[in-house]
Amino acid sequence: MNVYAPQSASSKRALWAHIKDLKASRGVIWIILGDFNQVRSVEEKRNCVFDPVSVADFSSFIYEVNLAEYLMNGSKFTRWLDGGNKMSKLDRMLVCDKFWGLWPTVTLRTLPRNLSGHCPLVFITTSTDFGSIPFKFFNAWLSKPGLDTAVRSTVTSFNFYGPHDVSLAEKLRCIKKVVKEWNNKTKKEENVSLSTSAEVIKKLDLLCEIRDLSEAEKSDYMEYKNNINMINDSRVNELQQKSQVRFGDRRG
Repeated sequence: MNVYAPQSASSKRALWAHIKDLKASRGVIWIILGDFNQVRSVEEKRNCVFDPVSVADFSSFIYEVNLAEYLMNGSKFTRWLDGGNKMSKLDRMLVCDKFWGLWPTVTLRTLPRNLSGHCPLVFITTSTDFGSIPFKFFNAWLSKPGLDTAVRSTVTSFNFYGPHDVSLAEKLRCIKKVVKEWNNKTKKEENVSLSTSAEVIKKLDLLCEIRDLSEAEKSDYMEYKNNINMINDSRVNELQQKSQVRFGDRRG
C-alpha cells in the first residue's frame, strides 16, 4: 500500500483507523510505505514543530496493527524545507510480521534528493552491507569492578521521549557506549597494573639472589603475583568466549 498522509491530526487518525480496518479484513502480507507526514520521536525532526499527541497516535497505530519498521540507511531525514533549515523523517516503510519473518534483513536506503524536497527510497532485499559490528558482552567482565556501577548509572539517568521501541533501542545504545568506554578504561588500567606488578616481582627476584626476603616483601611478592594471575586468567576466559562466538563451541 502506498501512503500519502494528510496534514491534520484528525485526518491522520482517520487514515490510521482505515488502514487498521483494511488489514484486519484481508489476511495478506502487508507492505505500507510512503509519506506518512508523521515522525515517531523528537529526534526525527529539526527546526520543526513537534506534536507529541500525533506521535502517540502514530505509535499506537503501529503497535495495534502489529507492524514493524525496517532500518533506514543513507540519511537521517527524508524531507527538507526552507532551504534545508527544516528537516524531518516523514517517509518510511512498515511491514506485517509475516513479511518481517520472510525477509528480516531488508533495509530501506535513501538516495540523493537533488532538487526534490523528498529523498527517493530504495527497497533492498540483498544483504550487501552487514551494518555495524555486533556488540558482544563477555562473562569475564562481570567479575571486574566498575561495570555494574556504570550500567546502573546509565539506566538511572536515561531520559527519552518517544515510542517504546525507539526508547528501548536508544537505551541499549547508551548502555553499549558506556560499557565500551568502561572496557577500554579497564584494559588500560590492567596494562598499567600488569607492568607495575611485573616490575616489582623483578626487583624482588633480584633481592632473592643476595638475601632472604622479609615477611613484608614476601607478602608483596605474593600479592603482585596473584594480581598478574587474576588479570591473565580473566583475559584467557575472555579469549575462550571470543573464540566460541567466532568459531562455535566444537567440544561437543
